[in-house]
Amino acid sequence: MRKAKHLLAAALALLLVVGCGQPAESTTPVASAAPESQEQPGTGLLTSWDGRRYYTTENVVCDTADMTARYLVLPIGGQRRLLGYPVTDGKFLYYSTDSLWNQKGRSGQIWRSELDGSGAVLLWQTEDATDIVPISDALNGWSDSTARLVVFAWQDAVWFFVGQESRIDSPQVLRCGNGETEARPVEYPEPLPEGEFAGEMAGQPVFQSFREDGCVYWQLDLATGKVRELADFPEPAHSNLLVQDGILYLQDDESWELCAVELASGERRVLWCPETPEQGFGLQYVWDGHAFLMSAERPLRYCSLNLSDGSMQEMTLRGSWEGGGGEFVLYARAPLGDSYVVVYRRSENSRIGMNQTGEPERWKNMREYYALIKKDDYWNNVPEYRYFTWVDD
Repeated sequence: MRKAKHLLAAALALLLVVGCGQPAESTTPVASAAPESQEQPGTGLLTSWDGRRYYTTENVVCDTADMTARYLVLPIGGQRRLLGYPVTDGKFLYYSTDSLWNQKGRSGQIWRSELDGSGAVLLWQTEDATDIVPISDALNGWSDSTARLVVFAWQDAVWFFVGQESRIDSPQVLRCGNGETEARPVEYPEPLPEGEFAGEMAGQPVFQSFREDGCVYWQLDLATGKVRELADFPEPAHSNLLVQDGILYLQDDESWELCAVELASGERRVLWCPETPEQGFGLQYVWDGHAFLMSAERPLRYCSLNLSDGSMQEMTLRGSWEGGGGEFVLYARAPLGDSYVVVYRRSENSRIGMNQTGEPERWKNMREYYALIKKDDYWNNVPEYRYFTWVDD
C-alpha cells in the first residue's frame, strides 16, 4: 500500500508539471499601472501570490487589476535556468537559478526583481561550482507541485535557506535587509540541527529532522537562531503530507486515517477515516477549512472534506483540453481575495523562440487558460468563472 500510494503521488506530480521549464518568451513584460492591493502578510513564508497577482509555474502572471494573463520574463543571466519559480511580498519577486546541466559543476543564485520582472538584482551566488543550491519547496501540496524558492519575511529583511550536500543537512541561513543588494550568511551562536524544510508556524520556519527512532519537528527563530522542538514521532506508519499554519497534516499509509497535529501543543485530531482501506483517499491540499482528496484506486475520484463537520462530497469541476483531448480535474491554484485561480482550459501548439545560448529554437508549448472562481462555488461545484484574458506582447 505504501509503495502504491507513493507512486500515485509521483504520477500526479508529473501530470501537474507538464510544460514547465520551457524557454521564456523573448518579449518585454508590461507593468500594470493599476493601484496596488495586497493581502500578503508582512512577515512569514512568502508565496507565489499577493492580494492582486498570481505567478504561475509556467512563468505567467495573472493580474486581477485588469484580469490579464501574460508571460513574465525573468532575467537569469548567462548559462542558467530557473530553479525555483518566483514568490512575492507584494513589492518584489524572489527567484533562484542554477547553471545548465551541460556546464561543468553546478552553481546556485538568488535574485530579486520588480513585480514585472524588470530590474533584476543578483543577491547571492555560490563561490564555486558546487551542489549547494537555495532551498525550494512545493508551497501548495500536489495541486501546485513545482518547487519555488523558500523565502521568509521577518524584521525588515528577507531570509533564505541554502542546502548543503544533501537535503537533510543543516540549513545555511542567508539574510538580506530592506534596501540591501546582497544576501549574507547568518552566524548563529549554535549550529543548527540537520533538517529538511517542512513549512511554517507563526511566521517562522519549521524543519523536520530524522532520527533512528523516528522524526522531530523544530522551529527556528530567525533573529536569534534559537531552536524549539515542537513534536516528535516514533518511526511512523504515515506520510508527512503538509505543514501549514503550524498544523501538521498526516495520513496513515495503511488505514488512510487523516489527522491534524497542532505543533505548538501536540494536540492531535482525527479529521477523517474511511470505513475500510479500500475506500482510501489521499490528501492533496488544505485550504479555507476544506481538504482536497484523491482516491487511491481507479477510476480516480476527487472529493472535498469539510474540516468543520467531517462531511465529504465529490468534486465534479473539470477543465478541458482544446481539440478533443479530454478533461482534467480543476485544482485551486492560488487564493486571490474571495476567489481561487484555476486552470479551466489547456491547449498545445508549436512555438519559436530563443534558447539559453541565443539560438532560434522550436518547441511544443502547452498554454494554460486561467480564471477566478468564488471559493464557495469551487467547494460546491458551481462552474461560475471570471476569465483572465491572454495578452501576447
